[in-house]
Amino acid sequence: MTDSESSDDDYTSEVANEALKLIQTANHLIELGYQEEEISNKRKAAVAKLQKKKLRLLFNVKQALDGRGKSRSIWIQAELNGGTGYWEQVMPHLCDERFQKAFRLSKTSFYELVGELKPFMEKTDTNFRKAIPMDKRVAIAIYCLKSTCTPEDVSNIFRVGVSTVSEILHEFCHYVNEILLKRYVKFPGTQEERKKIVEDFMTLWQFPNTFGAIDGTHIPIIAPSENPEDYWNYKSYHSIVVLAAVDAKGCFIYANVGRPGKANDAGIFNDTSLKESLVNQIGIDHNLHMIGDGAFPLMQSLMKPFRIRPGMPLMEENFNKRLSRARVIVEDAFGRLKGRFRLLAKRADYSVLNMINIVNACLVLHNFCESKKHRYWSEWDDKLKELLKKYPQPPNADAKNTPSSLAVAKRLKLAECLASDYVSYE
Repeated sequence: MTDSESSDDDYTSEVANEALKLIQTANHLIELGYQEEEISNKRKAAVAKLQKKKLRLLFNVKQALDGRGKSRSIWIQAELNGGTGYWEQVMPHLCDERFQKAFRLSKTSFYELVGELKPFMEKTDTNFRKAIPMDKRVAIAIYCLKSTCTPEDVSNIFRVGVSTVSEILHEFCHYVNEILLKRYVKFPGTQEERKKIVEDFMTLWQFPNTFGAIDGTHIPIIAPSENPEDYWNYKSYHSIVVLAAVDAKGCFIYANVGRPGKANDAGIFNDTSLKESLVNQIGIDHNLHMIGDGAFPLMQSLMKPFRIRPGMPLMEENFNKRLSRARVIVEDAFGRLKGRFRLLAKRADYSVLNMINIVNACLVLHNFCESKKHRYWSEWDDKLKELLKKYPQPPNADAKNTPSSLAVAKRLKLAECLASDYVSYE
């Protein structure tokens, strides 16, 4: 006898025992009730209720006993029974391009991801139900992330229960983060890794000594039950902030997810381990730096634009243009992230903790797609623009810190070097 059969027998025995106790109690009360000549209406109602519960339990016990050893369907409502929905009917006939548009991954990459998660997410059939196949579970989760569909919509598309959709989504995000987050969202910890990113920034964006671009973005959420005012941002909606850095190709190398929307980028940055590493230049050569916009403090390891003012020197203007041109890669990365996974661009009805897990999982999947050089379709941007109109990004004020003399001198020297190689990017 298998473990599942033993478990089913235990369950049946437990139900039978509970039913027997209730039946004995019900019979006793029924006898008492009918022996009383002046029985109250309340007693009659209680007895009738017990009779109904007795019959219902007897029926459940009979069903459990009759079903032993028989193959059963997935436990879902009758109209969804059979599981022949979009996944079974349409997916086998999709070419790789249409599959990638639907699930953001090529078929090869999709099944590679399935293989990574299978030891942790796969369910086994029991005597009472057939488990949802592993590839369908991953497809359901990715479909939730890539679209603006509600769980009810996804339930109808894949022919599974609504609660099952949410359970699969959160389980998928949990295991993606548990298994793949540190592998795919990885800060360049070695000199060789930083050197490669520096070379890419120079080749692709013509900005020297740069190993990352940093920025923040807001993710809309429903009002949290605790301290909702902290999450109300300056564009008048609730959000959490993603503070992230990317390499020269738009892959995320650092992310801090979940700070309340009321906070600005500089305030969040000041409380991160990333700032500590940059301030102390832990393992970072003194001539290397990240780049950010005016919201961040000027540091030896973090370059930002000169403050725009009337009559500012041409050298400083050129520096700002060159830095802005290189820094736009982080904004593009956020755009591609939300374009691929549009759940992040609309107000999702999940708790803050669940949204943090969802965002982190999307960062992993974004890097997974980029590492496989998967195509990004312009039509995704068209759909994203409509969502962003409803939830625009709040502005960030320039940081007002007093930079060190070394940081000021380094930026000035960098501006002079770039001025000698002046190119107009207007």
